Amino acid sequence: ALGQLASVLFLTYFLLAAGDLFRRKLVYLAGPPLARQKTMLSILQEIHALNQRYFAVVVLINVTVGIFTGVGLYFLGLEHAELWGLAITVLHTIPYLGAALVAAAVGLASYLQFGSAQMALLAGGIPVIASIILGIWLQTMLMGRAARMNAASVFISLLFWGMLWGAWGLLLAIPMMVGIKTLCDHIEPLKRYSTLLAPAEPAE
Repeated sequence: ALGQLASVLFLTYFLLAAGDLFRRKLVYLAGPPLARQKTMLSILQEIHALNQRYFAVVVLINVTVGIFTGVGLYFLGLEHAELWGLAITVLHTIPYLGAALVAAAVGLASYLQFGSAQMALLAGGIPVIASIILGIWLQTMLMGRAARMNAASVFISLLFWGMLWGAWGLLLAIPMMVGIKTLCDHIEPLKRYSTLLAPAEPAE
């Protein structure tokens, strides 16, 4: 797990440090003619724009889940409720797993404070409910719209990459699928595969 974390951090650092260099190299590798380079640039710009929309949705949902959790625990009387709200705001970036970790920690803290298993279950249930209502149902729907994918493909992507790479797979699943879908959209032989990921056409 630590090795995966270090790899992701180093990769993120070098990609940020490179700036537009990596994008220019990919456009150059696309080679002549000019139309092919324009297509590659269009693909990269679209991936960048869709991922920006996706991360904006993630931040919005995480903050909402954090507020819901913090307020709920405050009215329940749990100490440091605002810190638990902040914790799930950060950890909810990892779909499903982040909320589960916070729920377990909140349940333990509640049991130590109140000495009641019932209160522990009630407190631990607050981040779970927030995650189910906002983090699973609403987030999956909004993620799909932001990434131009249907909700089923979003959920399946999270399951697949989560099983393959664990927590980091859950974190990176949608950005990677955005890249794959965008490539399929622009490459004629692959367009039929893009329809598997695309949202439903609005009814006329």
